[in-house]
Amino acid sequence: PHAIADITPAAGWVVLDCDPHALSQDIRLVCKGDDAEGSGCAHLFGGAGPVDKHVRLPESCSSLPFARISKFWVHEDQSI
Repeated sequence: PHAIADITPAAGWVVLDCDPHALSQDIRLVCKGDDAEGSGCAHLFGGAGPVDKHVRLPESCSSLPFARISKFWVHEDQSI
């Protein structure tokens, strides 16, 4: 892993399509700010990018507090 990042609302993220009971899942993330870098969301893409980073999850997203990003892509569904 390259780093640990925070994808909770406190870090500027909105997590969509998250199953609180699943251990392995695809989720959608949206940066809350208009300026992704100024809002603090850019930390997820720093270094070698998001793949293989460990992230702190919101409490409502999983039964575990952390996960590893195994794949990153721009989702076709851009609705919030």
